[in-house]
Amino acid sequence: MKKGDLILSIKGKDISTWEELRHIVTNSHGKELSFKVKREGEILEINVTPKPFTEKSLFGEETRSFKIGVAHAPVNAVYQKVGLFVALGNGFAQTWVVIELTVTGIVKLIERVIPAKEIGSPIMIAKLAGEQARRGFLSLALFTALISINLGVINLFPIPILDGGHLFFLVLEVVLRKPVSLRKMEIAQQIGLIFVILLMLFAIRNDMVRYFFPGGFKF
Repeated sequence: MKKGDLILSIKGKDISTWEELRHIVTNSHGKELSFKVKREGEILEINVTPKPFTEKSLFGEETRSFKIGVAHAPVNAVYQKVGLFVALGNGFAQTWVVIELTVTGIVKLIERVIPAKEIGSPIMIAKLAGEQARRGFLSLALFTALISINLGVINLFPIPILDGGHLFFLVLEVVLRKPVSLRKMEIAQQIGLIFVILLMLFAIRNDMVRYFFPGGFKF
């Protein structure tokens, strides 16, 4: 493989996106792959054997994957127009992916795979939103959707004071076949409020250290 090669197909399967190439190579299990590439107007057949690499995943865990030592050329984003139903389907699919990543990220936080110092507050959200806004409206819209999905998932957690907490009490009433006492609900709401406030203070402390006091900050 040389710089400037245009990959046309792998094992007879036409390739049009980088994700398609990455998926085939990653799942090759180290078996030899037949590439058809276009080089300076000439079509060539090249056999490549992916090699195993150990790298860190999105959540900092070491994972084993296969690579062939190539990178895509810098290109501008390509937009493809689709019908309403296809767009809705793609939207639901991407939303589900973000939901899975959000839940997985929270589980990794509990397992301490992701350090607690990575938790961010509205300060981080504002900074990231500003960066996305400078990239353009589409980037900002996608970031806003990402934050909205994250907040929606967290809001459904069974923590008193959140909507998930209210749903938990409703389910509990159905199971017990009697309403939960007002006093118990008040106590649970107070505990939930204290938990949310402490979590927000901890997140703000993280961002103060991250952006304003990188040398250290006692809070």
